[in-house]
Amino acid sequence: MVSLQKICAALSECYPPQCAESWDNPGLLLGRNRAEIRRVVVALELTPEVVEEAIETRAELIVTHHPFIFKPMSSLTDSSPDGRMMLDLAAAGIALYAAHTNLDSAPAAIGEKLACDLGLMDVRALLSHEPFSSYKIVVFVPHTAVDAVAKAMLVRAVSGIIAMFHSAARGLVISPATTRLTLPSDRPISPKPSQKLALRWSFRLESSTER
Repeated sequence: MVSLQKICAALSECYPPQCAESWDNPGLLLGRNRAEIRRVVVALELTPEVVEEAIETRAELIVTHHPFIFKPMSSLTDSSPDGRMMLDLAAAGIALYAAHTNLDSAPAAIGEKLACDLGLMDVRALLSHEPFSSYKIVVFVPHTAVDAVAKAMLVRAVSGIIAMFHSAARGLVISPATTRLTLPSDRPISPKPSQKLALRWSFRLESSTER
């Protein structure tokens, strides 16, 4: 037996969640990470027949292509077919996992397999799914040095990278394509000369191919 957590980790490694479209909802939809898995049912989507088969075969996990849950559920009762299926799975201790658009576009997944079957050459992704990195920088400087420090921190912006900066005092936006720094004036800073100003910027870096 293997834990559900390890199975999810293996699936995520083969079909990374960041390869999914923004509207998609892949991954573990129902289940306990420490549950032990011996039998798995694989299906295109969750239906009453799939749930019945999983219960009859004593499977502990169902892996579907289409996610059963796309939007937050306002209620979970047996008054609807969807509610009954989820309640039946929970009562039987059956987990539910979905690999959808991340399975479609991940390397060595469905898209690449179809391309190979069709004999296509020089196959490459139409869109980049490189994961972005998030950072948070906190700097304390005298109020008279705010602009100078901000420009010094951003002057090395790399071409092809977009960075969005937000500060409690003022917003900063830099566009490496034009190397332009914008300091909105709608939120002026007026600390006392003896005070130091904390610039807190939360931003993420994205590949220009994702714009």
